[in-house]
Amino acid sequence: ITFSAAISACREGARWQWALSLLHDMEAHALVPNRITVSAAMSVCEKAAQWQLALVLLHGMSAERVAADVMNWNAAISACEKAARWQVVLQLLQAMELQALAPDTISYNAAVSACEKSARWETA
Repeated sequence: ITFSAAISACREGARWQWALSLLHDMEAHALVPNRITVSAAMSVCEKAAQWQLALVLLHGMSAERVAADVMNWNAAISACEKAARWQVVLQLLQAMELQALAPDTISYNAAVSACEKSARWETA
């Protein structure tokens, strides 16, 4: 809980480097980041406009043997939405469904927003 809280605190200043450093520190202490911790780090990446890092964290979860849930996928989708990466958002929605996870209202709202920001309203 302490690492998750510290990582969440990094969101205020968009301190993505600190958040990733804390994740690394967890691993150095033989602690496996859980879904909540990784989601918090992805939210920091979203705030810092580091959408690529949010994707790295999402895909890295499987390497750590932590199954991503809808909250994790939504964190990555939101990071891409903030950067107006509508194509990536749509790919993530498809990948989510391939993982047998049902996108929710947050997922679809972020997709619509990403399309709107990119003037791709017809895609939405």
